[in-house]
Amino acid sequence: MEDRALSAAVRNYPSLSPTQILNVALLREAAKGKSSLWFPYLKQLPRRYDTLASFGQFETQALQVDDAIWTAERAVGRAELEWRSAIAIMGELELKPHFRSFKAWLWASATISSRTLHVPWDDAGCLCPVGDFFNYSAPGEEQFESEVLRSASSLCRSWDATEESDAEDISANLLRLTDGGYEEEVGAYCFYANRNYRKEEQVLLSYGTYTNLELLEHYGFLLDENPNDKAFIALVPDIYSSCSWPKDSLYIQQ
Repeated sequence: MEDRALSAAVRNYPSLSPTQILNVALLREAAKGKSSLWFPYLKQLPRRYDTLASFGQFETQALQVDDAIWTAERAVGRAELEWRSAIAIMGELELKPHFRSFKAWLWASATISSRTLHVPWDDAGCLCPVGDFFNYSAPGEEQFESEVLRSASSLCRSWDATEESDAEDISANLLRLTDGGYEEEVGAYCFYANRNYRKEEQVLLSYGTYTNLELLEHYGFLLDENPNDKAFIALVPDIYSSCSWPKDSLYIQQ
């Protein structure tokens, strides 16, 4: 459904990012209440999130590790900067003060950060009712390797006169390691379960590989056991400057 007022207002603020525009659109729909076409979906959304941008000083300092504290402070600062630069357009759209507040902006921003799905035509992604209800399962290294080998071997077995088209399919199959993605050939967002599920069992999907700090920043949760987690260890400057280790060597895999 086209929102002409929003489209007209957006043209007056070309400096806004796609994510800021989606933030404003979400707050505009939330402000409509029951008259919004998206009300059945919006009322299912959490009222608060625990992403890093919502952290106060106490929560930030409780992270203890300097790298995590810096990441949280950066997230809070970025959120406030994006909110301030969007105040004018929200005023032009006549959003009520409650929906123009920083608190409301953090809610919309966290909704988008934790629930949007990647689409090729917009950097902000899209909100996908029902599709964003799947909880996260971290892909382990063994799963990743087996999926790559399975995809590659199945393609190799079918290698024939259609080599060129098969080659194009390789990258598409490997992208499915995230258990979901927008597929242009069917014009739909498709999800894939990488194992069989029993009735009433929760289906967990992988969004990709994330450290616990990244999960906390973008989704607002941590995993007790995360095979992709890593910790940043600050080296003494003299030691770091005297070696040629790659940046990845500064992390210890858990």
